[in-house]
Amino acid sequence: MIPVLVSMILYDGVGADPIGVHTDERFLQIMTEWVQNKKWQRRPESNPNNWLYENEIQLKFREWILPDDFCFFTLDDWIDYAGAVRVLEPVDV
Repeated sequence: MIPVLVSMILYDGVGADPIGVHTDERFLQIMTEWVQNKKWQRRPESNPNNWLYENEIQLKFREWILPDDFCFFTLDDWIDYAGAVRVLEPVDV
């Protein structure tokens, strides 16, 4: 048996699978369905707290125009943005 490192992403936020462990592909699917394709609120006066959360969520992404620039996010950008963690699990092949 040869051990191979498999990337898994630990994420328990919006849209996550119940166990919170995802493949790279599944995590990107969740980000697309629950973040990139959602309706983003553009007017702060309708719900100021929600607007601040959605439109100024992380200073790291202040140079990005969100949500329009989500299409340019890499897997690592999504992991940082969502607060997820990538782990490498050894698997015998």
